[in-house]
Formats: sequence, C-alpha cells, structure tokens
Amino acid sequence: MKIFLLDDDRRSIAQMEAYIQEYAEKMSVSMQSQGFSDPEAFLKACEENEEKPYLVILQVGMEKMSGIVATESHTIQVRAEHRKVSIHTSDILYAESIGHNVWIYTKEGAYKTSLTMAKLTKALQEERSFLGCGRSYLVNMAYISHMENEVIVMSEKSRIPIPVRLRKNVAEKYREYCSG
Repeated sequence: MKIFLLDDDRRSIAQMEAYIQEYAEKMSVSMQSQGFSDPEAFLKACEENEEKPYLVILQVGMEKMSGIVATESHTIQVRAEHRKVSIHTSDILYAESIGHNVWIYTKEGAYKTSLTMAKLTKALQEERSFLGCGRSYLVNMAYISHMENEVIVMSEKSRIPIPVRLRKNVAEKYREYCSG
C-alpha cells in the first residue's frame, strides 16, 4: 500500500513516516510512504506515478499552497497576449471581466485574454473552489482572506465587490467551502 505525505515541515513528514512504518510492522502489512515538502513535487508525483497512492495525508495550511488546493490542481490553456499560456487552476486567485476581455490574476501575475467569463467559468466548472461573484468576477475561495459585508478580501489584498443581491448566497457558499 502506497501512502503520500504532504507537509511543509520535514520533521512532521519523518514523524508520520515512522508512525506508518511502526503500524505496518505491528499489523504485518506492506506499506510504503513517500513524503513531500514541496506541493509542486507532490503534484508532479501524483500525475506521473502509474501506481496511485492508496492514501494521501496532507497538511491543509501550508505557505506555498494549501493542501486542499494541492489535491485539486488542474491546468487550463488560454490565449493571452498572442500566445498560449498553460495555467494551473490552483494558481488562479481570481478573474475579472473588463470590457471585452477577462483578466486572470494568478500568483505569478496577470493575463489578459479574450476569453469570455462564461467560457472561463465553464472551463473551471469542475473546480469546487471557484465562486462566481456577479457577472464580472470569478473568485478562487482558497485565496480568500476574509469577507466583509460588501466585499471579498483576497489574500494578496485585492477587494472584490459582492453585488447586493448575491451577498447572502456568496457568504453561504464560502461557509460551505470552508467546512469541507
């Protein structure tokens, strides 16, 4: 049985690996654990490994990327500034529709694309962390710092307005997301 561990503290990984080995010996079962302190290396191993892990243990609050986001990462292709760009969905903070363009704000920077908000929303429909906030915004709830009555405050301090008619619904969806 293969077990993947993801934690940004190497001591925690070593401790969990020792517990797993101790349990495997006690129960006379075969278990192999592989620890990762880098979320990107973890994602790469998940994608490239032919034998998928039986169990994944991950720390939720990590500096580079949350454990929740790490388990749900996919990639979308968009045309931005006359070239194709591949963006990990877990890197998207939010998207904003301005005029005939959609700006996709990521941890690495912003991309201006001619993609419509409807098409972007459809491309991200499988991702449970994205929340439509009116016609102009699509927010990755993993990067919400907190919500105020009228705005969503993102982790990098952007402020996303919440339309009056959607405030209750947006707050409820965010609570559901946070509670798992």
